Amino acid sequence: ENELAFTITYGQNDGDVPSLVCNHSFQSASSTICTAKTVMDGNEIRGSFYIESSGPIPHDASPTVLEAAIEGIHGFGDVEVSRSDGDGQNGFIWLITFVDYRGDIDPLQASS
Repeated sequence: ENELAFTITYGQNDGDVPSLVCNHSFQSASSTICTAKTVMDGNEIRGSFYIESSGPIPHDASPTVLEAAIEGIHGFGDVEVSRSDGDGQNGFIWLITFVDYRGDIDPLQASS
């Protein structure tokens, strides 16, 4: 028998893509068998995280929400926050500018 198998690999930022489905009208008309399976589910970021002693921060926090969380941590003062657009996995990058603090700042410790 002639048999064909296809493996489709999606990009890193495609998130959790819906599974492919077989065209059953074609399958019954041509006496072929079609099966589709997922080898590995995609990733999509959800939930919340903490920075230092903050309360929970949503994974998709707006700049205003993250700014308030960081300003609530003792010693940092006023900060300005901007955020990238979400990627295919619903992840973001925030840019934090410490307005009141002068000098080097140790990296903020984030946890989930």
